[in-house]
Amino acid sequence: MAPHVLRANQPLFKLPRAGTARLSSNTPPSRASRHLHSTDSSRLSMRASKTPRATTTCRIPPSPPLFDQHLTFTHGGNYWRDTYLLERWAWCEQPVVYLGRTYGGYELRLRLGDWCWLTRDPVSGAHMTVKFLSRSRRNELPMAQFVRDHSSSPYLCIIRDHFRIPHHINSADPRYHGVEFNAIVYPTTGTDLRRLSTPGEHIEGPDLPLTPARRKRCVRDLVRGLVELHDMGIVHGDIHPGNIALPPPPGDEIEDHLARESPLVHEVRRKDGQPTHPALPTHVTEPVDIGFGEGSAKILDLGYSFRPADGGQYSRSHFPSGTMLPPELLDQDATTSFPFKVDSWHLGLCIFFILTDGVPLMQCAFGGCVYRLGEYEERIASLDDPECVEMNELIPTELQESRA
Repeated sequence: MAPHVLRANQPLFKLPRAGTARLSSNTPPSRASRHLHSTDSSRLSMRASKTPRATTTCRIPPSPPLFDQHLTFTHGGNYWRDTYLLERWAWCEQPVVYLGRTYGGYELRLRLGDWCWLTRDPVSGAHMTVKFLSRSRRNELPMAQFVRDHSSSPYLCIIRDHFRIPHHINSADPRYHGVEFNAIVYPTTGTDLRRLSTPGEHIEGPDLPLTPARRKRCVRDLVRGLVELHDMGIVHGDIHPGNIALPPPPGDEIEDHLARESPLVHEVRRKDGQPTHPALPTHVTEPVDIGFGEGSAKILDLGYSFRPADGGQYSRSHFPSGTMLPPELLDQDATTSFPFKVDSWHLGLCIFFILTDGVPLMQCAFGGCVYRLGEYEERIASLDDPECVEMNELIPTELQESRA
């Protein structure tokens, strides 16, 4: 049988009814486990279960993968991944948007990440970020609204606005009617810590590497922000260096950057020369790093956050698969009734990453569960660096001050 080839007059997948969740059978269970009961603050919770159920209303073509059908249009770095981007567009997980166009009243002036764009508030002129949200991670908008209504913390990303846009071909193709995407708007941030530690992905400057004082402040801000989330009853669920952002540079520096450099634009083309499917973009703009300035670091991305139910049991599938699991969830069938401790584990990994200027504590892939636990103990016991010892003494103090 000839391999399946996606052509322009074929749907990328079977579209479900409007308003239903859109998840592939290949989607990790963690993405299917988010269940939003309502936007009421008392009910912003995840349904706890050992085996969260996934819907299978959306499938991508079996063969060949989209990546194999299209020419490479990115440089292959951690912030620009062809396979990931193509799948997100194909599954209607993320919208197709273009540089220079206006959505929800906000002009997209620069691409900052996969789904984040630099814009300006149309009234105040302040630099803001527009983030287009994944359709399957349905908790992010109501959780962001909950945090906005209950906190003004300088250590958390507080949204200022949100809007919704339709699929870019919804008027031309009835199969895409009712497919919509949420977006949030918040004051723009500087470089995130993962990007800052990735060669070739950030602006080089005299402020790098970060000074010990700057790193200690990042740790303080991270601890305080996480304490505030926990005090609101929120488990973040995805604490890692990519979700910790430094403050933005001054506004005039951002404008100078925009005037000085034009972002790279790449066409999306098929290897066989056939037209690309209309559900995919015709071209894409490469993300740009705008650097960072002085101020507080912030915790980003509430896409995996939830308010746990009393007595609920939470398995490893309730957390993103890309983050290192804590010891209590290493076993495939393990559960915990203390999901806040998962945040604490990830906090510890981030602190080590920050203090060592970008070295992950868990660098290698481990085999069996017992061996991994032993490896954890050895690595933690070897943290005899003076800065690490000082930070171990600092963290309890910060926790007490934040709760006071």
